[in-house]
Formats: sequence, C-alpha cells, structure tokens
Amino acid sequence: MLMEIRIYKIRPGMRQKFIEFFESRTIAPQEACGMRILGQFRSLQDDNVFVWLRAFDDAADRDMKKEAFYGGPLWREDLEEEAFSMIEDYSNVLLVEPTAASRLR
Repeated sequence: MLMEIRIYKIRPGMRQKFIEFFESRTIAPQEACGMRILGQFRSLQDDNVFVWLRAFDDAADRDMKKEAFYGGPLWREDLEEEAFSMIEDYSNVLLVEPTAASRLR
C-alpha cells in the first residue's frame, strides 16, 4: 500500500468552508475512482492547515486513479475552480508506505 499524507494551506478564514466542500463534494467521487480516503484532519497548531490521507495499491495504481479523477469532467468543469479558490498551497504531499507492523496495512 502507498499512502499520501496531504497537507494543504488554506486561505485565511476558509478552512471550515473548505472542509465542508471537501467532505460533501470530493470524497465520494474520488472513492468512485477507486481511491481510499482514510481520514481528514484540522491542524491544532495552524487554523489554516487541513491534512488528509489517501491510499493506493502502488505507484501505478495511484497514477491511474488520480488521472481518472483529476482528468475527468467533474474535477475540471465543476470542482477545480472552487477548490483552488480556497487553497493557498497544496504542494506538501508526503508519500509513505506502512511498515510490516503498521495497523494501516
């Protein structure tokens, strides 16, 4: 399993609106493309940070499923502009692989 730890810097004052958007509009379509959304979190240290976890079988699976979602009409024509109106920076993505003893295998 390959996991992404995605850390987004949200525009000031927009985090709750972004969470509502993310949870109501983006999780189900990503899951429909086969992605596994493992959880989403508010930073306790920074009111403008949102963290979420997503899992794939491997790197090839990640590429295929991301293309299916981000290359599709729902993202490009409906969700992308709204998402980026609230996101200041989304470049902090950590790719991780669970250890043999991890509970997230």
